[in-house]
Amino acid sequence: MKLFFLVFTFSIFAQAESQVRVGYFYEIGKKTEKYLFKQETKVKMTDDLNRQTESTIWDAEGKVLMRETATIKDGVVISQVMEQLQIEEKYVLSVKDGQVTFETYSTKDSQKPKLTESSTEKIGAQFFTGPSLEVFLKKNLDQLKSQKKVKFDFGIFEFQKAISFEVKQTAKIFKDVPELLPLKMQLSSLLSVFVDPLLLEIDPQTAMLRRYRGRTPVRILEKGKLEPFDGDIYYELKK
Repeated sequence: MKLFFLVFTFSIFAQAESQVRVGYFYEIGKKTEKYLFKQETKVKMTDDLNRQTESTIWDAEGKVLMRETATIKDGVVISQVMEQLQIEEKYVLSVKDGQVTFETYSTKDSQKPKLTESSTEKIGAQFFTGPSLEVFLKKNLDQLKSQKKVKFDFGIFEFQKAISFEVKQTAKIFKDVPELLPLKMQLSSLLSVFVDPLLLEIDPQTAMLRRYRGRTPVRILEKGKLEPFDGDIYYELKK
């Protein structure tokens, strides 16, 4: 079983530092000169706990497939909007007063998006989503470096709820940058036996995601049908 993962990683804030991060998507273990998809994420941050992100994914021909914006305040993602143009859906997440609300819209009629699903639940301090994952990893970097296991709740639009995960050090996956810290993120329940883990390699100082292997939010055409894409992503800072 594969698990949907939002790999979108990454004014309200004064004196914000700006970065642009670029990710290149490939089939697992098959990095070539030509990527399948490209992601660009603009990040504005004042510190480790406060940032805004704006992300876009294109296919190799330059067609926009996904757009996402998110705001993280005091370490908590307070809003996130993602448009999946391939399957004509829009996902909206908002956090207020210790509760998270997930909404899914059909955008087949682009002028009048239709709400198709909605749910609200209480969350704790260890709630994160894709754009705020780096914040979580940075907060727990010392524990991860010392081989400790860290648990958290990860919001997944596909399920309209938060799912309990754990992350810990693992064996190296990508060999091109030896100093990156390899991590394995998996369900913290017995279901982890049936669900493939997500494999990450991060900068050991900043916790920036540099390598990723697992389920991505884009789809790929197989036998005339759009299917979820599991792949490798190589992330770099745009110079």
